[in-house]
Amino acid sequence: MNLSGAQSSFDYALGLARESSKGVSTLKPGDQFGNYNPDADGYVRNSGQLSLGYTLAPGHRVGLKVLQSKLNSQYDDSEYLAPNFAQDATPDFRSLLDSQVLAVDYRGQINSALSTSVQWARNTDDLLSGATLKSRYLTQRHQLTWQGAYKIDADKQVVLAYERLEEKAEADSYTAPVKRSNNALVLGYSGQYGAQSLQADLRQDQNSVYGGVTTGRLGWSSEVLSGLKLRAVAGTTFRAPSFNDLYYPGYGVSTVVPERGRSIEVGLAWRVSDSEASVTVYQNKVRDLIGYESNKALCPADPAYAYGCARNISAARLQGATLTASKRMGALNLRGSVDFLDAKDASTGQRLNRRAAHQESLSADYAAGAWNFGAALLGVGSRPDGSKQLSSYETLDLRSTWRVAPQWQLEAKLLNATDRQYESVRDYQNLGRQAWLGIRFDAKGL
Repeated sequence: MNLSGAQSSFDYALGLARESSKGVSTLKPGDQFGNYNPDADGYVRNSGQLSLGYTLAPGHRVGLKVLQSKLNSQYDDSEYLAPNFAQDATPDFRSLLDSQVLAVDYRGQINSALSTSVQWARNTDDLLSGATLKSRYLTQRHQLTWQGAYKIDADKQVVLAYERLEEKAEADSYTAPVKRSNNALVLGYSGQYGAQSLQADLRQDQNSVYGGVTTGRLGWSSEVLSGLKLRAVAGTTFRAPSFNDLYYPGYGVSTVVPERGRSIEVGLAWRVSDSEASVTVYQNKVRDLIGYESNKALCPADPAYAYGCARNISAARLQGATLTASKRMGALNLRGSVDFLDAKDASTGQRLNRRAAHQESLSADYAAGAWNFGAALLGVGSRPDGSKQLSSYETLDLRSTWRVAPQWQLEAKLLNATDRQYESVRDYQNLGRQAWLGIRFDAKGL
C-alpha cells in the first residue's frame, strides 16, 4: 500500500508492504555440495517507509526518510555437529534480516546560478542466520554528502561535492568490530558547445585502509546529423572490497584487495519522431576484479570455505556491444535490445563466471483507454558457473492494468508464463510460474 500527497508547504509519502511465499526448495537435487533438502524454502518480508518534506521557502526544502524492513527466509545448507561432525542437511536453515535506513536532507536554490544539497544517512543491516547453530553479522554505514553546483551560463556548469563514509562490521567469527572510513572530493564540469557537449569528472578518495586514489572520466558527444548523435567516454575506476567480500562468514577473505579499472565506450544514437535506435561498443580492463570463486582449492585452506569464497582475478577483460531499438505506433510501443559480451580472465583466457555471451529482450505495451497490456520476452545465453556450463533459457512475462477510477488501479502479472525451468546460478532452483494481483491507490489530488 502506498499513499502520497501534499498540503501547502508540506509533502508526504507512506508505504507499507507484506510479501510472502511458500517457495520451492532453494537447491536442486544432486547439488555439488550435498546441501539439498526437499522441503519448501519460503520467505516473509514486512516493510514500511515514510518520507516527509517541508518547503521552507521557494527553492529550499528539507526532508526526512525512514525505512524499516524485516525478512525471514529459509534456505538449504548443512551443519557438522559433534560428536561425529557428519554432514547434516535436514535442519531448517533461516536468515533473519533486519534493515533500517534513516536519512535527512536539504536542497536549496541559493540564486539563479548556485544550488546546493546536503544529506546525512544511516544504514543498518542486522543478519542472524543458521539452524541449530546461528551466526550474527551486523553492518552499519554513516554517510554525509554535500554538493554544490554553479551555472557559468545556460550551457556550462561546474559541480563540487564532498562525501564522508564510515563503515563498521561485527560478526561472531571475530571479536573486535572492523571499521573503516573514506573521504572523497569530486569536481565535475559539463558544457554544451553548439552541437557538441563535454563532460569531465575528477574524484579523489582518501581511504583509511587503502590510502589515496584518484579516478576520472571524460566524455564527449556530437550531433553529427539531425537526429544522429555520436558519443565517446573514457575513464578509470576504483572499487574497495565490501565488508561481505572481506569478512562475511564462510565467504569473505580478509586478503581481498581493491579492484582498479580502465574503460572506454563509443556509441551512436539515432532518434526521429517515434523511432529510436542505438549501438554501443565498450571495453573494460580490470585489475584484481572481485568475484565469487566456487573452486574451494583456490580459497583459504579452511573448512569454512567449503562452498567457495571471495577472490581477486588478477586481470580481467570485458568487451562487448549493445544494440537497442524502440518504435511507437499509436497505442502500441515496441522495444528491443541485444547484448554481446566477451568477459574473460586475461591471464588464463577462461570466461568469467555467470556472464552470458549474449542476451536479448523484446517487449510490447498497448494502451486501450483504461486498460494497459504488456509482454516481455527475455533470452539469456549459456554461461559458465565453476566447472559447469549453465544452459541458455528464455522467459515470457505478461502484465495488465485497469484504471477502475481516477485514483484506483487493478494490476495483474504473470511471470515466467511458460513455467520455464532454468538455472540462473548453479544448483539453485527458480520459482517457476508466478501470478501476482494488486490494487494501487493514488491519493494525489485529494
